[in-house]
Amino acid sequence: MGLDSKTIATIDGCGRIAYKNGGVYVGQYMNSKPHGRGRMTFPHGAVYDGHWNRGMMHGQGRFTWKDGRVYEGNFKDKEKHGKGIMWRADGSVWYDGDYKDGHPGGYGTLNYPNGAVYIGEWKGGKRHGTGTYHYKNGFVYSGTWADDKKNGKGMMTCTNKEVFIGEWVDNKRHGEGTYRFADGTVFKGRWVDDENWSLSSLLTSKRKSAAASHDTQDVDQSQGPAAKRPHVLEPDEDDIKWKDLMIPQDQEQQEPSPTDKTNNTALPPKASGNVLTPSRPGTP
Repeated sequence: MGLDSKTIATIDGCGRIAYKNGGVYVGQYMNSKPHGRGRMTFPHGAVYDGHWNRGMMHGQGRFTWKDGRVYEGNFKDKEKHGKGIMWRADGSVWYDGDYKDGHPGGYGTLNYPNGAVYIGEWKGGKRHGTGTYHYKNGFVYSGTWADDKKNGKGMMTCTNKEVFIGEWVDNKRHGEGTYRFADGTVFKGRWVDDENWSLSSLLTSKRKSAAASHDTQDVDQSQGPAAKRPHVLEPDEDDIKWKDLMIPQDQEQQEPSPTDKTNNTALPPKASGNVLTPSRPGTP
């Protein structure tokens, strides 16, 4: 039996609720609020299909933005919480991992728009803990993070196989470290604010020696992370806008008036097994 808009609603049951702001809910409800399984179409075009608890998205669900972005996973008290996947409008995976209180929290993989990838631990939507960042230019940093920056012990590997292993503070080498050149030369010392003057002198000597022998390859190899090149050593800042991953507060449903509800004992068709299973946007 289909939904009948002329049927008088009850406080608890299954049916359709039309909100004054233009939103429409179809599914189970309790005390005039979505509760159980149901589908909410928000006035601006976004859609949530999944489980509800006392008027809030709670449990397994799928939220689709009007522009095509999709989040599918767990919710808690209307926030993304638990395992989940976020897709961009073009269908590519944005973030796959743990969420906590609406933000990445725990362990997950983020694919940046510029091609960089971070795999590791998160806290409050920021890289925090142990993780690996693959730069779009081929460099790789693997180590500890705090407050979205490289902090603690870490290793930066160049595309020319030069490697720095040591201490970092706020995305800069600061403290004891070891620099290994591609030719096997090893330098140990102390960096301050991303600089090591002894190493700089060694680099100058290597460049002069390479220039004298016209060995341009050695000159190129000295241009690894030993030189101060912040644009290489720091992640790009165009990577994330977390507000785009949040569910805007204006998407919450408004309380309906008594005349806005219609009721029916029929529910939307229910899939066999789990109500929702992970799938890419646009797939059946």
